[in-house]
Amino acid sequence: MLYFISVWTLLLIGCCSCGLGLLNRLEIRILREDSPFSRLGDRAIIATWLGMLAIAITLLATALFLPLSPAIGGVIFSIFLLISLRSPATRLEILALYQRISRTHILMYLGVAIALAAFFARSVDWDDTGLYHYSLVRWFSQFGTVPGLALLFPNFGFTSAWFALSAPLNPNWSIDRTIGVANGFIFLLAVLQLVMSCHRLLRRQARLIDAFVAVYYTCVLFLTISANLMPFILVSPSPDIPALLLVAVVAWAIVAIETATRSPQFTPARQLIPLVIAVGAVSLKLTTLPLLLVTGLWFIFRAGFNGKIIQRIGIAAVVSLLLVPFLLSSIVTSGCPIYPSSAFCLDLPWAVGADRSTANSTHHWITWYGTPPAGIHPWLWAFKNWIATAGNKFI
Repeated sequence: MLYFISVWTLLLIGCCSCGLGLLNRLEIRILREDSPFSRLGDRAIIATWLGMLAIAITLLATALFLPLSPAIGGVIFSIFLLISLRSPATRLEILALYQRISRTHILMYLGVAIALAAFFARSVDWDDTGLYHYSLVRWFSQFGTVPGLALLFPNFGFTSAWFALSAPLNPNWSIDRTIGVANGFIFLLAVLQLVMSCHRLLRRQARLIDAFVAVYYTCVLFLTISANLMPFILVSPSPDIPALLLVAVVAWAIVAIETATRSPQFTPARQLIPLVIAVGAVSLKLTTLPLLLVTGLWFIFRAGFNGKIIQRIGIAAVVSLLLVPFLLSSIVTSGCPIYPSSAFCLDLPWAVGADRSTANSTHHWITWYGTPPAGIHPWLWAFKNWIATAGNKFI
C-alpha cells in the first residue's frame, strides 16, 4: 500500500507539473477569463493527463533503443520535469496550487489514496494479464522493443504506450503485486475529479462540465462495482481502463472549450488539447481510433477552412509525430504498423503476414453471443446481450 501511495503522489505532482509546462507552451494562460481551464482544479486535471500521456509516448519511443528500467524511467521523468520548471509561468502556477492546498485537501487525498491502495494491492487475477500484459511489461523493462516479438506469440504484437509507462513503475522485487499501479493512478485521478465536481455541484458553483464529469464517472464507478469482470480488469495493466477514461477526458475538454469560448474565433492552441489527448489514447489502445476520428472532425469543422495553410501543416505534423512511436513499435514487433490488422504490413523478415485470426478474435466480439436471430440488427442484439451480462465483455 505504501508503494502505491508513494508512486501515485509522485506521479500526480510530476505529471501535473509537466502538463502545466505543456499548457504554458501552448500559451493557454490561467489568468485569461475566456480560458477553458481557468479554474485551478480543472487545469491541474487536464495537465496531469497531458503530462502522463507525453511521458508514456516518450517511454514508448525510448523503448526502441533502451530497456525501460526504473532508472531510465526516472531519467525521462526528471528531464520532463526540469524542462517544465524552466518556465516562470509554470513555477508560478505550481506555487498557486500549493498555496490553495489545505489540510482538509491533504486528508481527503490520503483517505481516497489509502482506500484505493488497499483495493489495488491485491493479487492480479485478470486472464489477459497472465496471457500477455505481464509479459509485455517485462519485455519492455528488460529488453525494450524486441524485433519479431509477435512471432513468439501473436498477442505479444499488441503495442501500447501503457505497457511502456508501467514498465519502469514495476521493479523486479515488486512486479507481482504492483503491476496495476498505473491503472490505480488514473482511477485515483478520476475519483478526485469526481469528488471535486460533486463538491462544486453541492455548493452551486458548477459548470456544465462538472455535471458531465459527475454523471460519467458515477456510471464508471457503478460499472466497476456491478460488472462481473470489471474489478479484475481494473487491478491489472490493461489499457482498457485508460481507454475508457480518456473518452470522458476528451469529451470533457471539448465541452470545456466550447462553453468557455466567448468568441467564435478559432484558437488552434486551445483546440489542439483534445486532439493531442485523442492521439495519446490511440497510442495506448488502437481501438480508440474512432475517438481520434471524431475529435479530428470536430477540430476541422471548428477551425473552418480559412486558416493559414502553414498553421494546418504544423498541426498535422504534431499529430503525426505523436503517432510515430506507436507505429514504429508495432512495425518492429510485428511488421505491421496497426497490428493486429494486416493493412500496410511491410515485407520484413520478422513480419507476421496477413494472418487475420488474431484480429478476428479481438474485434469480432459480437460472435461471443452466438448468431443473432433473424430480423434483429446484430449490433443491437449484441448490445442487449452485453447489458444483460452486466457489461462484462470488453474489446
